[in-house]
Amino acid sequence: MARPEKLDDDKRELMIRLRVTSSEKSQIWQNAKNAGSTPSDFLRGLALNAKPSRTVPTPDRELLLKILAELNKNGSNLNQIARVHNRMREDGEPINISEHAMNSAIYGVDTLVKHLMEILGK
Repeated sequence: MARPEKLDDDKRELMIRLRVTSSEKSQIWQNAKNAGSTPSDFLRGLALNAKPSRTVPTPDRELLLKILAELNKNGSNLNQIARVHNRMREDGEPINISEHAMNSAIYGVDTLVKHLMEILGK
């Protein structure tokens, strides 16, 4: 699903440049990181008292997002295997999927679920 297109008023097409020292830049980047924000959103929030449009994921959240992506890939593979397995050949016979392919996909999902449960402490 594509992201909805922004209205002209919501598009950020202009840039403001700001001169800072090396230490000031480091401090801004660190403050933004501590706030869980990007430097642009952090400065925009200070200047305009605006809420950040996005936050930088914490390392734990980033890991969980990667695991979720892998789980989705494995789920997609399982879905493809199931579709082929349920499809009939022209002569009416079911199409056989190798047991290895099915076990491999199931093992991938099981491994990811176990890893996720370990992270969550369950």
